[in-house]
Amino acid sequence: MTLPVGRRVTVEGHELLVDGKPLVDLTETRLDAPHNRENLAAAVELVLRVVPAGQLFAPEFTRAVETFAPGRHRLETVAVRHGITFINDSKATNPASVIAALNSLPDPGSPNIVILLGGLDKGMDFSSLASQAHRIKFAALFGECRARIAAAIGDAFPAADCGNDFRLAFDTALKNAVPGDIMLLSPACASMDMFKDYKERGDRFTELARAGSGSTGR
Repeated sequence: MTLPVGRRVTVEGHELLVDGKPLVDLTETRLDAPHNRENLAAAVELVLRVVPAGQLFAPEFTRAVETFAPGRHRLETVAVRHGITFINDSKATNPASVIAALNSLPDPGSPNIVILLGGLDKGMDFSSLASQAHRIKFAALFGECRARIAAAIGDAFPAADCGNDFRLAFDTALKNAVPGDIMLLSPACASMDMFKDYKERGDRFTELARAGSGSTGR
């Protein structure tokens, strides 16, 4: 698949090209997810407005791209325990960001993601989450917005109402995870109903993941 971004930048397969010439192999970076590919390609297109194309092929530039790491709380793998991968995506504060996260994760062909959803109600439309039943096997719902999310997803995938108890949401999700699953905090909502900010929420998830709270569904 070719992704045209601007006049001179494209993504073909796993390669980012400038004027048809490969600039970087995206599999060698932390930016191979679909939304990150688009963001990187758009950034390179902007750089081309002020820098000659030849300078982009300098080792310093490609090294910067290859070593760039997204910030914390953005699809951050924080633990792997009992065959379950724990990913902190607390920065995902709207449904579109959740779907981008799901599309960025490996797809084994059957639902393998146990997700924590919920938080502050900002009046968003959560109906798009119902389309993710091919990825989500179970959802633990928490916070102010949990009832609206439950109504939006209907019976698309199993879910549990965990009230305003984040620890309960974590433990409930964990009990529904088995080896090979991904346990994902990608809440689709802001955090301020229960936490100071998304960072505090992500830190709490990370703490529980590394402490091994609860028991798995093995």
